[in-house]
Amino acid sequence: MTNITVLIIIAVIIIAFVAIYLQINNLVKLLREFLAIKPDLNKPANGKPQEESKRCSDSEKLLETLISTALKSPYLEQAINGITEAVGNQFNADRTAIRLFDPVNKTFLDVIGEYRKNENLPSVMQKGTFTRELDNYLINELFENKRPIIIENINDPKYPDILRKTFENLNVQSLIIAPITYNNMPLAIIAITNLEPGKTWSEQDIDLLSSMIGKISIAINILWLNKRVKTALIGEQAIRNTITEIRTSFIPDVIFHYLLNQLLIVFNASRVMHLNHNKDNNIYVKSETSKDNRLESLNNQVIFLSDDFDNLLASKGPEIIIINDVNEGLKPELCSFLKSKGILSFVIYPVYMKLAVEDKSLGIIMMSFSSPRKLSSDEMDLLVLIVDTVSIVYLETIQRQKIEEIRKTFTATLAHDLRSPILGEQKALEVILSSNPELPLKNYTEYFKGIYDTNDDLLRIVNNLLEIYQYESGKSELKLEANNVKDIINSVVRTLKPLAEDQGSDISLNIEENLPSVMVDRSEIQRVTSNLISNAIKHNKKGTNINIKAIKADNEVRVSVNDNGQGIPEAEKPNIFQKYPITKSGIGSGLGLFLSKQIIEAHGGKIWFESEAGKGTTFYFTLPAA
Repeated sequence: MTNITVLIIIAVIIIAFVAIYLQINNLVKLLREFLAIKPDLNKPANGKPQEESKRCSDSEKLLETLISTALKSPYLEQAINGITEAVGNQFNADRTAIRLFDPVNKTFLDVIGEYRKNENLPSVMQKGTFTRELDNYLINELFENKRPIIIENINDPKYPDILRKTFENLNVQSLIIAPITYNNMPLAIIAITNLEPGKTWSEQDIDLLSSMIGKISIAINILWLNKRVKTALIGEQAIRNTITEIRTSFIPDVIFHYLLNQLLIVFNASRVMHLNHNKDNNIYVKSETSKDNRLESLNNQVIFLSDDFDNLLASKGPEIIIINDVNEGLKPELCSFLKSKGILSFVIYPVYMKLAVEDKSLGIIMMSFSSPRKLSSDEMDLLVLIVDTVSIVYLETIQRQKIEEIRKTFTATLAHDLRSPILGEQKALEVILSSNPELPLKNYTEYFKGIYDTNDDLLRIVNNLLEIYQYESGKSELKLEANNVKDIINSVVRTLKPLAEDQGSDISLNIEENLPSVMVDRSEIQRVTSNLISNAIKHNKKGTNINIKAIKADNEVRVSVNDNGQGIPEAEKPNIFQKYPITKSGIGSGLGLFLSKQIIEAHGGKIWFESEAGKGTTFYFTLPAA
């Protein structure tokens, strides 16, 4: 494992445990506060008659017992169900429900706890019953105006249509909705509803409910913090497990399948998918995992057309897409399609956009649910943390793998290229040594010249390797001096003129007058210029025309070497500046261009090329003006 991977894992674990430590401290504080609440059972509340006071005290004692029991429950939902049952029984309600509030996103989550007097009553748990318009009204009335909503008859036209229609659909005729806050921070709301109109709430009932809510608020805060601690622990474990999987089995499909399984467990989703773009830019399911084997597999199916997905990105933001209910805000055709696949709500995380991965190899993570579902801000943060951490480690592992592949290719190919000329020299020497020693040396001139040329090529390779090492290790020291680009080019052309003549190549110069000086290491820029010109001569057919041009462009001097040769094949273009491209030709080819790139960038310039098959190639490099 590399240092980057180790640092990522350590950072994630530290963040998780700091969050856990802080939240446990809050839990301890809240528990002390809760245990400190001891109502005076002998004193009548607000001057109430002793009988009424006793009823209130008995109710409070019962609720306190129920809440104490609820706090021992391992699940937040189970605990709140116990609280709603106690409140529902106390006020003889037909239905009692609690919805948590997300203060970060300023929105209500799904109904998390519900009591129904009659099990035949329809449940409102995760049914998408409450619209955003209704939620905005409730936020304003309950948390901003800080007053409960009491309705004795839902048909009274003085109430907003959105409120009346929602509860009429639930057969509710009378209700009270009260805010649950802790230290003025909104936590939740509680709705107590009846199927018959005319339910009246006495002052004593409201006082009793208010007293009960005081205890409920502390309990919910404790339960909520406890759930966040558990979620942080589960998330940290999921990250650790997935990173371990990456280390032990670096097979992309296996890694993503493992990640999808972890998300399925952590978020209790019905299905988690790894999506990607197909050749038509539509979004298809590359792999998936689900907790229900009866669900139809969506593998290799297109799930979003390109336009539909682009519209989602445009309307919901490029980083994360949340659809709490497919019935709201989606095109009818898309809504029907998703519902036919058992998808009633979903979250999409385009990882390649967040991490700026151009090839989109990381694709898109999508979690879907079989009922309308709202995720809290904590859950969304956890989703991003898990996916981003795994993706970063995954990318770093891919990069490490690519580097290892390049190293192996470089070593194997270079060894082969060195072996061939050495074997040639060995054969030449064998011929010389096996010949009559009395023969004059002139009989072996051709052999000696071949050995000399071969050694020259080998020396060039070794020198390039040494220079590359100096640049990559940061040990190169440039001797910068003011130089005239025209003089550098002319000196290189004079040196390469015999080579050009042997190949029947014509070199023409087009150098702008009065070019500014450049601060460069003259020998290094000569090396780059010589490499580009000699490549144009040697890697093209005889008679190729070469034009060298130098101009001033902004605050730089730009040099170009153009030829009308065969051009560079498309397949080779991405590898041109690699240290040792697989598609090479000639001994040590690839090293020169790689070294040229190192030299130009060390001078603060850029190097690139343009090429068209059958028409030729132009290499460019720039140097900052002095």
